[in-house]
Order: sequence, then structure tokens, then C-alpha cells
Amino acid sequence: MGASDGLLIRPEWMFQVRSTCQQFGCQTLQADRYEFEAAVDELQQTVPAPASLQEADALKDLLKMCAIAGGTTFHQAYHRDRSDMRCINSPVEAALHVWSRHDEDPRVTWKRWGKTFLSAFEATHPSSPGDRGAAILRARFRNPPSLSELATLAGASKTALCADFRRRSRMPPGEYLMRVRLRWFVEAVREPGANAGQLAEQAGYSSYQNLLAALRGRTGLIPSDVRRLTDNDTRELLDKMRMPS
Repeated sequence: MGASDGLLIRPEWMFQVRSTCQQFGCQTLQADRYEFEAAVDELQQTVPAPASLQEADALKDLLKMCAIAGGTTFHQAYHRDRSDMRCINSPVEAALHVWSRHDEDPRVTWKRWGKTFLSAFEATHPSSPGDRGAAILRARFRNPPSLSELATLAGASKTALCADFRRRSRMPPGEYLMRVRLRWFVEAVREPGANAGQLAEQAGYSSYQNLLAALRGRTGLIPSDVRRLTDNDTRELLDKMRMPS
């Protein structure tokens, strides 16, 4: 790697790195295990590459701090929702050794950290029916299973599944599914040439009017409003739709 334009650390590059790390922190504030993994992957793909040895060192330090802060918040949130559980192992500490290497791209180290952290976390922190159910709904939001089938897939009764959903997400499975569909629609409709009616069908809605009612009811917006949002406003909207107000 060589310095760019004579600068050892480019200010615009540093700004992009800090913004990417900040976005990761926002994405993982209320994340379950599967959302956390997706956020780790997204950061690894979007954080800008270093162009000098100094930038590589700075990137490693920033990603390490981001990992510790994000992993600690995620771990604490797990126990906050399960106040009757005690923890004897810290996945954050178990994954710290990953950062001892100095001979690889910090983005590769970040990816290894994510896998190591989640492996250590899963070894002593079992996922709940709500976590498993939420992951299934995100993967199958276009054609979701019935509540009975979802409970079976999540390994719980319908009563236990709904109770855990409310504890983890503060909403029932049906509302969670609605918000998953809307978040997908909000991102998709902003693409050039996107057809809102077709996207409503792809999102799993029986009609465009049903999507409009859901979007207005939860955001106060219609598709043309969403298209006019800035990128920052869109991220804020997506974050707000994750949890009920």
C-alpha cells in the first residue's frame, strides 16, 4: 500500500470509516444474533480500504474498538432480556486474541473476529424461540409460514413463541413480519426505475392498497415520500421501524 496524494491518513477516508462504524453501532443496538451477523458482514463489505500503512493501523484500531463496543452492547442486551440468566464466559474477551495479528488486512481481521465472537457467544448463549422465529420470518417474508408452522420450526409452542417474541421484539410475530416487509420495500422502492406496485406484490402484500395502508400507518409516508428521503433520513426511518414507538 502507498500513501495517497502524499497524505498518510486521508481525512475523507477517516470520515467514511467512522461513519461506517457508527452505522454498525446503530444497526446492532436492538439486533438479535442473526441481525448482528448480517451487520458484521455489511461493515466488512462497505468499510473503505486503507491506502497506506498508517491507514491500515488506524483502521485496525477503529475496528477493534467498534468490535469491543458492539460485542459488549449485544452481549449485555442478551442478558438484559433474560434477567434470570448468569454469564460465566464473555464472548468479547474470548474473541480479543483475533486482533493480535499484524500481517493481514484489518477488514479480514474484522471478519474473523465476527465468526470467533459469534462462535464463542453461541457456545454458552442459546438462541430463544423468538430469535429463531424472527430469523425465519426475515428469510421467508414473501411467503411466510403460518403461526403454527413457525412455532414448530422455532421449536416452541405458539404461546411460548408469541411470549418470547413480545419479550425480545416488543411485538407479536405478525407485526414483526409487517415491519420486515416494509423495511424491505423502503429500500427497494428507492432504486432507480422501481415500480411500487410490483414491489408490493414481491414483498408479500395481496394488494398495493394494503401496502399503502401499512406504510402510512407506521411511517406516515407514501412511496413518493420515501423516494425523496436522503440516505441519512432513510437509515433513521429503517431504524425506527425495527421497534415499536
